[in-house]
Amino acid sequence: MLLCSSFAIGLGLSALYPLMMMVPYERHDDQTAKLMVSRNLAFCQAGMVVLPLITGWVYQAAGATTMPLIGFILVAVMLGLTVKILK
Repeated sequence: MLLCSSFAIGLGLSALYPLMMMVPYERHDDQTAKLMVSRNLAFCQAGMVVLPLITGWVYQAAGATTMPLIGFILVAVMLGLTVKILK
């Protein structure tokens, strides 16, 4: 059940990543947009390495029942950053 729910959450959030790569080109000139997208890719790659380690440690210490809370926190952070970017 945990594997299926993790897959469903990841699938649901996957649409945000391509959207955040299109927005800079609509709002900024090409040079600034390229810089923003390259930083987005760098943070994505770093997040793919760091976040599984951190969540694994949390799950090991507190149990897998903390997954919805961690998911909620990550979604809230992404939503807050998206609102900040779009203002």
